[in-house]
This record gives sequence, structure tokens and C-alpha cells, in this order.
Amino acid sequence: MTGMAILDVVIGLVFIYLLLSLFCTIVNEWIAQWTSLRARTLKRGIAELFGDRRWSQIVAATDAKALLESDTGKALKVGLDNVRSLTEEFYKHPLIESLRKGASEPSYISSGTFARTVIDILRSRAGAAGIDLAGADDLAAGFSALTKQAEDALAALETNKAISPELAKKIRDVLDGTSITRVIETLAVDTAATVDEVQKRLAIWFDEGMERVSGWYKRYLQYIGFAIGLVVAVVFNANTINMATALAHEPALRAALVQSATAVAQSCKSTDDCKAIDVVKSLQNKDRALPIGWYVEYLPCSNNGKNDKSCAVDLATGAPWLWLLGLLVTALAMTLGAPFWFDILKKLVNIRTSGLVPEGKRNR
Repeated sequence: MTGMAILDVVIGLVFIYLLLSLFCTIVNEWIAQWTSLRARTLKRGIAELFGDRRWSQIVAATDAKALLESDTGKALKVGLDNVRSLTEEFYKHPLIESLRKGASEPSYISSGTFARTVIDILRSRAGAAGIDLAGADDLAAGFSALTKQAEDALAALETNKAISPELAKKIRDVLDGTSITRVIETLAVDTAATVDEVQKRLAIWFDEGMERVSGWYKRYLQYIGFAIGLVVAVVFNANTINMATALAHEPALRAALVQSATAVAQSCKSTDDCKAIDVVKSLQNKDRALPIGWYVEYLPCSNNGKNDKSCAVDLATGAPWLWLLGLLVTALAMTLGAPFWFDILKKLVNIRTSGLVPEGKRNR
């Protein structure tokens, strides 16, 4: 094929990826909203910041769960609940409750709201412990005071040899202070630090932590996107190998796709502007406008030495794994997202519109 034909094949593939990605994006967003994925990821991130998940890891790795269910461990459990309840207390705070949408927990919390809420909780806990809030150090002291009951129970259990020294050490690591307590102590290293200064530092710390949470959320979306992409690829038999083969051997199909792709690239500024594209209608493939679907020529089969054209051109050797590979490539392409393929499409269309460099001039 000529250079222009190869470019047209690539444009056709990218355009199909764009259509499929737009469809997958709609499904992906629906699943994320239905499962409250963003809100649950945010809550997990806040629990990590508070250190609430460390005790769960200890329970999973030791016999602490059985211990806490026994009568001798009830006092310890009460103290540990005080330590581990900070996330729930945070979400029940009026500032956070006001961000709810019906029964759904908030999917976004600003750093300022986070810092004000944490300071207010620590201030109330300091007051409950009988500590006058004179400075930033008293914030952490008031919170740590609530673990005294658990510390006393742990010491008694260790003295009576009801638990092993190893388990006692792991539990003491939790009682020594949650992450938020240690963070407060770290942020208040300046003995002259005021509560307002600690609040500002808390906001910065929260923003840094949310960068990691954003990474979690993006990875979750990628996992979901790959699963959706694989389902879409199988349902529509959107096989990259088949699509490339059809575009390479059918000039009329290739020209029609390039024309549609050019119109979209020139008329849309972003994928948001392309929502008018009837993706579902395109994927139904009634007029065979796209090289996808469960048609005989797109299925893996073997001609057994015959010259009939009853199966896909590149799969005439009877290798079904090649068909599966084509579906997998399509699913992986979907994880890159519609914005990615739209940007690629615009660049390719611009190259085609400006014209390829002639072979003679390219070699000079």
C-alpha cells in the first residue's frame, strides 16, 4: 500500500477506537456513579490518613480478633474503638454532613473543610479529656488521652500473660498514636505554633495525600475500563486484527471512515463536543459502516485448503488465539480513553490534510 493508504488505515482504526471509547466512557461513568466509587475512594484515603486501617491489618495478621471478642479483651476493644472511630466521627461532623447528596457520602472535600473539621474534632476530644486547649500540642494530647483505657487494659493483659509480647507490641504501635496524632505532633514541632498554623499545615498535608488518592481512583477506573472494553470488544466482535485487515483490503470502507473521521476531527473541539455522535447507532453496524460485528468474514476459522472467503482474511490459518489477541488489543486501547484517541485523530487528520511528504523530497 502507499503511504496515504497506510495513513488512512491508521485513521480508520483510531476513529473506531474513538467511537468505542465514547461508548465505554458512558458505561464507565454510569458504573462509577452507581457504585459511588469516587466517594468510597475518598473515604478510604481519609481513613489511610487517619491511620484507621492499621488496626485492620493487625487483626488480619494475628489472633487479635479472637482476643478482642473474649471477655478479657473488652476493655482493650473499647479503647481501640476510640482510636479507630475518627473516620466515622469525621464523616458525622456537621461540616461534612452538609456535603452529602441525599444518602450518598461526599465525593469531594476541600482541604480547608478537612482541616477545620479535624481541628474541631481534636478540640472537642481535648475538652472531653479535661485538657485546656492552650496550644497546638494540646490537640494531640487530648486525642491520645482517650487511648489510656486501652493502654491500661493492654498492660494488664501482658502482665497476666494473656497475650504474647509480639502481639502486645503490634497493638501498642496502634495505641502509641494514630497517624493523625503523629501528624499533629509533627506539624506542631514549633512550640510556638498556633492552632491556626497547624490548621493551615493540615490543609497542605491533606492536598498531598489526595494526590495519592487520585492515583487510586484513576487506577480503579482503568481496571473498570479494561473490563468494559473487553466486554464491548467481545459483544461487537471489535477485533483490531480484523478491523485493520478489512480497512487494508476494502478501499470504499476505508474512504468512508476517513471521511467521517475528518468531519469529526474538524468539527469537534473535544470529546464533549462529540456527544452528538450517535455511538450506539454506529456500533449497531446496520449498513456495515464499521468493520465489526459477528459476520462470517470476521470470525476465526480455517479454509482447509479451499479458496472460499468464508472467514477473516488473516485468520485463515485456523489460529483462534490470534482472534483473541485482536480482542485483547481493542480492550487495552479502550483503557486509554476517548480524549486520548480524539487527540491522536486530530493530529493524524491534520497530517493527512496537509499532505504526506513525497518520497523523493523525504530522502533529500
